[in-house]
Order: sequence, then C-alpha cells, then structure tokens
Amino acid sequence: MASTVPAPHDQPNVHSIPGPVPSLPVPSLQAPNPQGLDPVLLDVLACPADHHAPLRLGSPDDPAAPNLTCTECGRVFPIRDGIPVLLLDEATSSHGGPSLDSAGR
Repeated sequence: MASTVPAPHDQPNVHSIPGPVPSLPVPSLQAPNPQGLDPVLLDVLACPADHHAPLRLGSPDDPAAPNLTCTECGRVFPIRDGIPVLLLDEATSSHGGPSLDSAGR
C-alpha cells in the first residue's frame, strides 16, 4: 500500500530560507496607561481578597492616580515605581481610610 504522507525530504526546509526572518510588531489591544503597566498584566490582576474581583486603574476620586481599585470591595492598592502593591495591609478603602482588613473588620 502506498503512503499518502510525503517523505521528509519532500517537505520544504524552513531552516534553509536565506536571510533573517523579520519579527512582526504585535499591536496593543489597549491604549497605554499613565502608570506604565502592561495592559495584559492589568487583565490578569485581581484583588487579593477572597472575592478576587478585577482591578481598575486609578482611585474613585482620581482616575489618573497611581493606584488600582477593586471593582467589588473598593480597596485601593498603591502602584509604587510601576509595581502594583497588592497587599491587603497596604490597601486603603475607597473613601480614603484604612482598608477593611487593617481597620479590624
């Protein structure tokens, strides 16, 4: 019975293409943000509290603030030197006071 799969020597050798293969730029799906955080990272980050809700940039009173705010509990997490600090003890509540955990909930 004849094989319908071509022999390995019949297939093109991609390693024999002359010259460098150019890399294509990958377009960002979201606009850059003032904090310099990668949009893909922002899609993955979540509140460290039990509900693990998504975070959004800014604070309730200042959308350009270097913070991330939980969309469920309202905790505001600082961004320091371009790094989100997602520690419950470092968060403040959306009304400016200490977070629910550090206030002795």
